[in-house]
Amino acid sequence: MFRILVVAPGYEPSFFLKVDPSAGPLEARLNARPITNLAPDHVLLGRIVDAQGRPVENAVVSLDGLRQGHTTHGNPPEGTDPLAITDARGEFFLSSREAFDAMNLEVEGRRFARKKFGDLRGGPSRHTLAITEGAALSGRVLKDGKPLKGVAVGVVSKDRSIENFTGDFVIGTMDDGRFLFSNLPPGRAYYFYGIMSSFTNSGALPTAPVVLAGDGSTHQLGDVNVVPGLRLAGQVRLADGAPLPPYTRLSVSSEQAWDVLVVDLGPDGRFDVSNLPPGSYNISSRIKSYRIAAGNASFDTSNPFRLLGQLKTNKTNLTLLLEPGENLPSNSSSRAPGARLQDLPLAGIEH
Repeated sequence: MFRILVVAPGYEPSFFLKVDPSAGPLEARLNARPITNLAPDHVLLGRIVDAQGRPVENAVVSLDGLRQGHTTHGNPPEGTDPLAITDARGEFFLSSREAFDAMNLEVEGRRFARKKFGDLRGGPSRHTLAITEGAALSGRVLKDGKPLKGVAVGVVSKDRSIENFTGDFVIGTMDDGRFLFSNLPPGRAYYFYGIMSSFTNSGALPTAPVVLAGDGSTHQLGDVNVVPGLRLAGQVRLADGAPLPPYTRLSVSSEQAWDVLVVDLGPDGRFDVSNLPPGSYNISSRIKSYRIAAGNASFDTSNPFRLLGQLKTNKTNLTLLLEPGENLPSNSSSRAPGARLQDLPLAGIEH
């Protein structure tokens, strides 16, 4: 089942919920919405251009936040356009039923790098926003000296701040093991990694830092080699001794890479995951009316929905304990380097 959003210049966006592709064609009826009917503090006007000032048609302009006074809403008020598509002049507009002071936008166009624009004020003046081609990253994945085709690799920026983060990028390797990321936001540091679910039967691709130069540049990563991965096994237990409900899952998420591996659990809560790259991981499992117990050694007080710890060797006895009750409140506390949870061995209640 899918949720479909249909947009067109000069019309109100229209959502279609719970769309079944096998049910036949979808008919979208859009209502015209002239800009002249909108109050100045309910609309933002813009124009997307390239580095030479030429209009960029069919760029996707997504709403990344809406500011009303001193409050910025990550989830804007109902009746706010989620995105717009630029026309042949590169122009677009976004509107909201509620008055606003400014919008944060993310812009993406074919053959251009994603880019964010912050605190753009609404009103009758049209903003001109320039996007560029970005940088490229290329390389080849090898296993035992031979090209590994059909596996997925990803990159994500190290900077995860709201104002700078432009998401992750994933691509598959070709028959010769080569990959090419094009139009990446330039001039920033990234993590390069293998998608864990894609490498389950092949090994592990260690996470590697990469720094990209400016627009038009290509960073040659060269040959990256798959290595034997680590094993993580154990059990999710309920403190009251009850069996796990059906469809309970365990999430194994890398702290550096933008990647998560989801494992289905049986009534006994046991799991066994192989070929994980070494690094810091957060582990979580959610069950209604239960919470992660603070007695778990890697319990993250700043984010009480998870364990957080380092995996450097095989670990086959991780026991994640959940107990009845509401989620514990978060309690941020600073730790010295080397004493942070992400630097310490991953552990549950087995110690």
